Amino acid sequence: MTEKWTPRSATAADTQEIARILILTILSDHAPHLPEPPDPMSVSRASDKLSEEWPKMAVVEDDDNVAGLVMVVDNKVEALNVLPRYQGLGAGSALLNWAEHRIARLHSTAEVNTYASNADAIRFYERAGYQVSKRWSSTAFTRLPVDMVTMTKPLS
Repeated sequence: MTEKWTPRSATAADTQEIARILILTILSDHAPHLPEPPDPMSVSRASDKLSEEWPKMAVVEDDDNVAGLVMVVDNKVEALNVLPRYQGLGAGSALLNWAEHRIARLHSTAEVNTYASNADAIRFYERAGYQVSKRWSSTAFTRLPVDMVTMTKPLS
C-alpha cells in the first residue's frame, strides 16, 4: 500500500477508471444518504458523462490502480470520491489539498457540497477547515429531495 498519496492530473486514459470509481462510490457511499435506492443505469450514465470531465480532475493511485479522484470546477470541489478500501488512509486528504491549491490560483474561498446526513464527510471537511455555510435540497440522484449542505473554507 502506498505510504504517501501523490495526486496527478487525470488523463484521457483514466476515463474508464474514473467512471468505475464514480459508480462504485455512488452506489456504496452515496446510497445510504438517499431516500430511495439510486438506479444503477442512471448512475452508470451519469458516471460515464462525468468521466468525460477528466481535464478538471486529479487521481491518486495505489500500485498503479486508481484509488480515488477529485474534480474542481471554479471554486468548487465537485467530486471527491475514494474507493472504500482506501478511505481513512490519506488519499482523500491528498486529493482535497490538490483541489484547494488549484482553486486558490483564482479564488479566495473553496466550496464543497455533501449530504447533510453524511456525518463522516462533514467531519472530514471540518478537520480540513471547512464550515457549513448553507443548507439546501437536491434531486440529483433521486426523485425525492435530499438534504444537502454547502461547506466553505477561506484559502490564503
